[in-house]
Amino acid sequence: MHQNGDTIDAAAEEIRNLGYTVIDSGFSTEELQVIARNPTRSMPASMECGGEANLERMKDSSIARCVISYDDYFVRLAAHDQLSVCLEDAW
Repeated sequence: MHQNGDTIDAAAEEIRNLGYTVIDSGFSTEELQVIARNPTRSMPASMECGGEANLERMKDSSIARCVISYDDYFVRLAAHDQLSVCLEDAW
């Protein structure tokens, strides 16, 4: 029977089997609150879709898409060390 060596191995296996995983970001509570409250998360998307009302009609008002293209703060999330290692192991 297969045994994962550590949490990164387990996360890589989840990516292979499920297509996604959840890993600890290592960010502090304060950093996570900044991410959660950042007003640029949905503003550009709502403008591209014709406003917040259209997002609500599409049931998309609480979803932030491609935030890295609107705010450099999210580059830290995309460049997360554990995420990089996990993706390398998955493929």
